[in-house]
Amino acid sequence: NSPKVNVWCAMSSDCIIGPYYFEGDTNTGPSYLKMLEEFFHKYLSDKRIVSKVYFQQDGAPAHYATDVRKWLDKYFKGRWIGRRGPIEWAARSPDLTPLDFFLWGYIKQVVYKQTITDLFDLRLKITNAIRSIKKDCIRRVFLNISKRLEKVIEVRGDYIEQLL
Repeated sequence: NSPKVNVWCAMSSDCIIGPYYFEGDTNTGPSYLKMLEEFFHKYLSDKRIVSKVYFQQDGAPAHYATDVRKWLDKYFKGRWIGRRGPIEWAARSPDLTPLDFFLWGYIKQVVYKQTITDLFDLRLKITNAIRSIKKDCIRRVFLNISKRLEKVIEVRGDYIEQLL
């Protein structure tokens, strides 16, 4: 019965984009598309980097919605990575995705050190935890990806988290 939010972030080698909080505690194809259009694409456009970005997402049902994939094909033509995208990504590959192997675990560790009183408090703690991450930390996370890829090859595609 603890408070819940549905939050989205993106990471690059020098910043975290977000958080973006979805209305309610579920994410649907239409709500995800709205976020991509009104938040993520706007951010990239303001920075004038839309054409330089490769966008990776996992295979969550909202990410796989037909309208979402059409939108990604239009704005990230040939430059999006995900389920049935122009660049496929290994299913269930948390060992290789910085949001999975770093960000969400870090956020939970920081946020749940204290009692959460309500949804406003939860959002505030998540936002503060994200903002506390320094650029040098983000760079180290991304430098770690090649080491992780080598390890996955070494163990022939098996999970590696226990080996790191």
